[in-house]
Amino acid sequence: MPYNNSIIGNLFQGVDQYGSAWVASTYHHLATSYGSLLYLFSAIYLGFVFLEIQRGAREGRDFIFVIVRMVAILTVALNYDYFYLFVYNVFTNGPLYLCKAITLSGSNHIEPLKISDALDQFLKEGLLESNTLFSMGSWTNLNYALFGSFLFLATLISVAIATALIFLAKIASAVILALSPLFIFFALFESTEGWFNSYLQHLFTYALIPIVTSAVLMIVLSVSTSTIEYMHSDTPAFKLLVPFFIACLVQIWLFLQVPQKCASLASGFNLKGVFSSFSETKANFQTFKDTLKGGVAMTRTLTSFGSQVAQLMGKGGASAKEYLKNRMNRFTKVD
Repeated sequence: MPYNNSIIGNLFQGVDQYGSAWVASTYHHLATSYGSLLYLFSAIYLGFVFLEIQRGAREGRDFIFVIVRMVAILTVALNYDYFYLFVYNVFTNGPLYLCKAITLSGSNHIEPLKISDALDQFLKEGLLESNTLFSMGSWTNLNYALFGSFLFLATLISVAIATALIFLAKIASAVILALSPLFIFFALFESTEGWFNSYLQHLFTYALIPIVTSAVLMIVLSVSTSTIEYMHSDTPAFKLLVPFFIACLVQIWLFLQVPQKCASLASGFNLKGVFSSFSETKANFQTFKDTLKGGVAMTRTLTSFGSQVAQLMGKGGASAKEYLKNRMNRFTKVD
């Protein structure tokens, strides 16, 4: 594995490479060890569904939906290629592309797909500027030294928290992804579907952490750059320490809020919503069919009623004609 001079970059690169290898190894081990058992449970479940259809508890068309759903779940749960394409790639490489869009949208253009470069740039600029402020200070003018001290501490704390958030998110994602064969299979049964929903919510949470951290980092970079440029004035006022200190606390507070906010965003996902939408569409289609049947029946009723009215009118006309004819015959006989 090629390393560079970036400590943060090397840390993230090592976690990604060794984490990917560990996830693949653990996934293959679980799929091999429990594959036969998962197929057995699937066959038993399919048998119960068939019995419910025979008893009339389910419609026959549901059997096709159950088979398609079961095949999809088993394919992703036991085939690493499909798992990598639809699950691993989405929750690991997907956030990197979003981080790229966020970092490239800022004033400081970062190399694509490397949030570590943004952290390195933030750390490097903070340390260089704090050192510059230290060198500008003296015993007779401590303003520069105080500004440099606060900038140094704010830079270290912000970078440490952001790095720890992303590092822990990568580790947690690797652990959860390694157990995917079992958790994906839980989506097949209603009693264990909650575990699968929790599994997806945690993956979404850990995938959102690097994205939100990148967004906060870009804001911090913009604010810090403007603040540092203002500090390079000839006589920085001591009273600027208060708003600068508050800005540093806000930056740290934003980083600490990232896990909670990401968890809140991810908690909105529920697999039942996906299948309930399918059920609602199915119910709406059935209602539409019933409406069409009712319309056809109504049309037949109206047609039959019209025919009866026409027959009655025809009979009435014939009776009136016969009555007039009889009256005319009577008048003729009288004459």
